[in-house]
Amino acid sequence: MTTGFLTVRLALTLGAAGILLRRYLPRIIRALAPQPPRPQPLFAELQRIESDPVYRALFLAGLDAALARHDAERTARLHAVEAAADLLRRLVRPAPGPRHDEHATTTTGTDYVAEVTVSAGTRRAVPIGRITAPNRRLALRWLRRQALRLADGHGHLIAPDTTPWTQAKNDVRPVTFHSSDAPENLRAWATDNQRQTDALHQLETGPGTLLTVTDPAVGLHITLTGRPARPARP
Repeated sequence: MTTGFLTVRLALTLGAAGILLRRYLPRIIRALAPQPPRPQPLFAELQRIESDPVYRALFLAGLDAALARHDAERTARLHAVEAAADLLRRLVRPAPGPRHDEHATTTTGTDYVAEVTVSAGTRRAVPIGRITAPNRRLALRWLRRQALRLADGHGHLIAPDTTPWTQAKNDVRPVTFHSSDAPENLRAWATDNQRQTDALHQLETGPGTLLTVTDPAVGLHITLTGRPARPARP
C-alpha cells in the first residue's frame, strides 16, 4: 500500500512539474537566448534631434518655451521675496516722514522699459525688441534672455517657419554676426552673476546703457538699455 501511495504522489509531482515546465519554459528560453541590444530612449531621441531638422526645430521651440516658463516662475518667486523683504524692512525700521514716502515710491509701482537696439557706424540705432515690465527684475530678466538668444543664434541657420525665434512674444529679431566677438560678449554678460547684480542696481538708480557689444567685422553695435518708464503711482 505504501508503494502505491508513493507511486501516486510521484506521478502527481511529475505532472505538476510538467505543467510548470510547459508554462515557464518559453520564458526561460527567451531569457537565456542572446538578445540584440535595445536602443536607449534618450540616445534614440538625440539621434532624431540630430537627423531630423523639423523635429529639431520643434524640440528647440519646446525647450525654449519650458525655459521661459521656468524663468517666469523663478522671477515671480524672486519678486515676491524682494517685496516681502522691503515690507519687513519698513516694519522693522520705518523711515520718518518724507523720507519714508520717497523710499516707498522708489520700490513699488514703477514700470521699467527694456530695449535692444542695433546700429552701424554713425547711423541711428534701430530697436529690434522692447518691453515694459512691472519691475526691474523682470526687465533685466528679459534683457538677459535676449542676450542669450542673440548669442545662441550665431552660426545656426534654421528655416524661418520653424525657428524658435517666432515662438515667444516680444523677443528680439535675429541678428547676423560676422564674427564671434559680439555673441561671446553677450553671453559673458548674461552669465556673469556680478554683472547682472550691477545691472540690476543700475536699473534702480536711473536710466542708462547696460551693455554695448560690437561686431568688428562690419562695425555693428548691439545695445541693451533699461530705464524707469514713469514715476511711481501714488
